[in-house]
Amino acid sequence: MTISGFGLGRARQARVRTAKAQGRDQNTYAPTRKIREFQGEDSPDIEWRWSFGWTRCAKRLQHKTMTLSHNAPELKTMKHSIAMIGATGAVGTQVVKQLLVSPHAAQITLLGRRKTEAFGDFPAVKEHVVDVMGENPYADLLAGHDVAICTLGVGEPSKVSNEEFVAIDKTAVLTFARASKDAGIGHFQLLSSVGVDASSSSFYLRTKGELEAELIALKFRRLSFFHPSMILTPNNRYGLSQAIVLKTWPVLSAGLFGPLRKFRGIEVEHLGQAIAKNLFTTKDGVETLTWSEIEATAKN
Repeated sequence: MTISGFGLGRARQARVRTAKAQGRDQNTYAPTRKIREFQGEDSPDIEWRWSFGWTRCAKRLQHKTMTLSHNAPELKTMKHSIAMIGATGAVGTQVVKQLLVSPHAAQITLLGRRKTEAFGDFPAVKEHVVDVMGENPYADLLAGHDVAICTLGVGEPSKVSNEEFVAIDKTAVLTFARASKDAGIGHFQLLSSVGVDASSSSFYLRTKGELEAELIALKFRRLSFFHPSMILTPNNRYGLSQAIVLKTWPVLSAGLFGPLRKFRGIEVEHLGQAIAKNLFTTKDGVETLTWSEIEATAKN
């Protein structure tokens, strides 16, 4: 809270001396000083008024009309129609759960090789079985939507060939993105990975980096890249290696600070919350969210 005009400055003292010379009671000379209104989460705007006398100082608190304001990004009030691929995965499931409790999600269209087992009975959800690996699998399914989310990806890249990885994590994503752009969708969100770089020596990171470059070239009004490091799930889905990671990564994360914070593990629920909630903030252009931004958005 910033105070402006507080204290007895020279000009104030001069006015009091003038009042004395003119025979006025300086104790009744109590000009109002206004403190700049402050903004705080769930806090009313408050106007502070300070009254000063020559021998006494009193303060009065006057409440004005309550107006809530937040330091977080401005939230959109409009409702969205959302198209999504990858909803059957661990992250995608959490995204849909969060969207279902949002009053701003008017329609959620899930597109995939199979229907989900959890969301088919919700009125806001429409599911379509499509061949995401096909050349034009979406036809008229994207018309009328304004947001697209992609959480599609290979769970264990080391268990598939390079060709299979490219087909799923790059080609299929680009097919969905181009169809989204053609349908007039303005905001595209992608679950990617920390460290992606089109010039990386790592095949995985290079492929992801090439994908992001091609998505940028499509010139969406808003393009959101989520760059988590290790995604921590409540259940072990991939055997011994993941079991070790789920046990050790939270401990390792506690020691990652500064530029290394982006490598901290993130709970899958938090990641899903962030992807869903990010839809309802007002931004444009290309944005990349790593650990810090993901956690902040999830808690908003």
